[in-house]
Amino acid sequence: MTICKLLMFVLVSSAQAQSPAEVTELQALLQHGRELQESGRHQDSLGVFEKALRMAEGMGPFSESLALSWVGSAHFKLRRLAESERALVRCVELRNRLWGTGNERDPNDARILTALGVVEFVLGRYSQAEGHFDMALGIWRSVPGGDKDGDFAANLNNIAMLYFTQRRYSDAAGRFGEVVAMFQDSVSSDDNRLAQARSNLADTLSRLGQHDEADRLSSQALADFSGKMDQEPLIAAALLTIRCSVLRKAKRGREAKAVEALARDYLRKAGAHHRVDVSAFAPRSR
Repeated sequence: MTICKLLMFVLVSSAQAQSPAEVTELQALLQHGRELQESGRHQDSLGVFEKALRMAEGMGPFSESLALSWVGSAHFKLRRLAESERALVRCVELRNRLWGTGNERDPNDARILTALGVVEFVLGRYSQAEGHFDMALGIWRSVPGGDKDGDFAANLNNIAMLYFTQRRYSDAAGRFGEVVAMFQDSVSSDDNRLAQARSNLADTLSRLGQHDEADRLSSQALADFSGKMDQEPLIAAALLTIRCSVLRKAKRGREAKAVEALARDYLRKAGAHHRVDVSAFAPRSR
């Protein structure tokens, strides 16, 4: 599970900011923190985002909410879930105070709600997570345009993962099906997100006893991703692990054994030494 991408908001000089120079400085801090985060330097990024938050607190609720969204993201990357939750809850509160029902049509609010839902999901608070995901879903369904930078698909995928974890397999299959359809229309056939979405749908259908369709989807996911497996061994291992599960549930044990051995090979290539669980994987946002 990965936290949904929080896009950089555009800061403008306004009555909320004390001066254009402060706006520029805040923008620079947030950009620097984001660059550190993208390079994997999560502790350093948190320090920069917290500095930005201290500055933003004197610039009004809009700037503060913006900084809080990034502080929440940084805490999540460090698996400081309680701190991440507090920052994102405060962010949502400030946005509700600023825009109220206007948030119901704002993709930025959908991204933050999805991020908060992911935190609740990881904490095992499934009811709260579902509430946040559903609110975000309502926003995305009201927003026109393509795949909405992949964030709509990521939200659908998170809901599907939540249903899967709760063994609500029929509900999960419906959402995974939407993700597959969305990516089929928007990405190349060898895109890792499409491969993982097909694979996750296959695993879900297999648990519903739909073995033929699960076989087709899990096989197609591997075939389309075959040219990237050595470059992405952990994803390859996940696809193979699900393929193995599909084969076992269809009583094709000999085939499953060979696939399982191949999955272990890719896990070793990735430097991992454990079985891959479907709930740990989700299509990646660009």
